[in-house]
Amino acid sequence: MLNRLSGAVLHNDTLRKFQTSDYSRDLPCRVVHIGVGAFHRAHQALYFDQMNEILASTGEDPWMIQGVSLRTDTALHQLNPQDGLFLHVARGHQGSSERIVRSIKSVIHAGRDPEALIELIAAADTQLVTLTITEKGYGLEVGSNELNTLDAAVSADLDSLLEPQTAIGFLAAGLRRRRAMEHGPLTILSCDNLSNNGRQCRHAVLSLARHHDPALAAWIEEAVSFPCSMVDRIAPAVTTEDLTWVESHLSVQDQAVAITERFSQWVIEDNFKGEKPPLDRVGVEYSKDVTEWEHRKLRLLNAAHSAMAYMGGLLEFEYVHEAVDDAVIASLVRDIWREARTTLDDADSSVLDGYCQSLITRFKNPHLNHRLFQIAMDGSQKLPQRVLAPLRERLVRGQASPALTQVVAAWLVWQWGRTLSGKTFEVQDPWAHQLGQLIEESQTADRAFDALVTAFEPIADLLTAHPSWREELYHQFKRLLDRAEP
Repeated sequence: MLNRLSGAVLHNDTLRKFQTSDYSRDLPCRVVHIGVGAFHRAHQALYFDQMNEILASTGEDPWMIQGVSLRTDTALHQLNPQDGLFLHVARGHQGSSERIVRSIKSVIHAGRDPEALIELIAAADTQLVTLTITEKGYGLEVGSNELNTLDAAVSADLDSLLEPQTAIGFLAAGLRRRRAMEHGPLTILSCDNLSNNGRQCRHAVLSLARHHDPALAAWIEEAVSFPCSMVDRIAPAVTTEDLTWVESHLSVQDQAVAITERFSQWVIEDNFKGEKPPLDRVGVEYSKDVTEWEHRKLRLLNAAHSAMAYMGGLLEFEYVHEAVDDAVIASLVRDIWREARTTLDDADSSVLDGYCQSLITRFKNPHLNHRLFQIAMDGSQKLPQRVLAPLRERLVRGQASPALTQVVAAWLVWQWGRTLSGKTFEVQDPWAHQLGQLIEESQTADRAFDALVTAFEPIADLLTAHPSWREELYHQFKRLLDRAEP
């Protein structure tokens, strides 16, 4: 528990009054992290902070993080006035624990100063680049998994890497500089909820590098590793109410506070080219293959989240803990797990039983206020690996999947931008404009259904391979639309 300090602003001068032990934060950063949002602060930054504390006790140098924002000023304005420090608040059913995280040195804005990020990636001190840029940040087309040339930022990076527009563009430009400076191997670690996230990141970077310089791509293949990882911790977006709670309960002003749950897990493929941080000292698991953990999380936790987001959102629930307390949605979640479990390789069903039971406990946490609308954002990027992948495997086996199909139907109905009772909202998704336009142009629900499932390639491909699934999807879709008020 932190010492209380009335009205204090969190920064270096007040750190000693909160924390009894410390480590040197003045050394060069060995980690560059792109995407310093709520999840990074709740998850990876804490692991590095805990590891650094152990390293300091044995006389070893810490692994400091240089934070990077690509788009907005938010993290920069939150963290830099606080010398990179922030409070980590882990909330459980029985209360909360607090800690000051010190692993982030500062944040730069790459959009304003692209050269700074290119130099950081190329720097000899940099041994690890980590990413939390969300699924859409990799610039890959949903379905084909190739660079999305219709995206203006991706197209700009294909034209030139002098002032990159995307995270992938910055990686390619920074690696080009690193190669020229002969600063040695590097590890790039994706921490996003993508299936085979490291391999997808590698594919995107190599595709862009090969487009500009085949010799650069060849060097990357030899000198850079892209391990896959599985990250698991629920970290809702911080609200004004959270900031007020921090100031009133902890008597400190912190604009960068991380609010999260007590549960946390991180599994990393043991595939490093640069120096390897000893994160296993603080509970991170290094593994030859993370597929088992990745599929379990995507198809059980994340699939359930998507189900609650779209079905719960259409029914106007606001938070996860409210949705999971609803008998109908709770039943849907259990049915999704029953179907998805058949696509997992865990030999011991008791492991999955325990994992699912732990998820219920986590979902019911009333102190997180995890908004369903936040989970529902960018569904076109999330649905393929969370829901469509296990659904495809079951269709190949000839297994009916009404629960997984219902999630897909609810996502389609979500594109109308109104709840079942008629309350309107703005759909936040890269496909929102295109799908919304198709709905406007369709004069009937049947035509809208045909237009949507034809336009969205991952669903269209599934229907092409399994045409009999169309009837079940349409039935679920129509049943939801018929419940909606005009």
